[in-house]
Amino acid sequence: MGDIIPNPGGPGGSGVGWLWGNEKLLTSILGSAYNIVGMDPRGVNNSGIHIDCFPGQPSVRDYYDMRYYSNYDPTSDKDLLNHWTDVGGFGDWCAQSLNQSARYANTPATARDMLTYAEMLAECHGEPTREPDLPR
Repeated sequence: MGDIIPNPGGPGGSGVGWLWGNEKLLTSILGSAYNIVGMDPRGVNNSGIHIDCFPGQPSVRDYYDMRYYSNYDPTSDKDLLNHWTDVGGFGDWCAQSLNQSARYANTPATARDMLTYAEMLAECHGEPTREPDLPR
């Protein structure tokens, strides 16, 4: 019936890894009528560019990964404040340490890559590309 391109979000979420980890769930919901296409956004998992905010500092990277992915209570104002403080610190550090190529590893680039895939798929099927349906 068509292609579905999930975007697990992130930052840093692998669409390929997410798809492999959720294959049974997706099949139970969608059946077998769709192609589900896993795509790793730029700089994530299987795609280039390699982005490392802490080159040569694996223990610092591991600390921020642990803090970012640690469990927190989203109903607790204190937990949310601590989480956003950690995430903000990580983002500030990355913005200062990354090279210019990282400016192409972001949400607009991911959305454009997904749109390019859809346009190329339509072209391969001899269909015209069209403007995406956007919420009004």
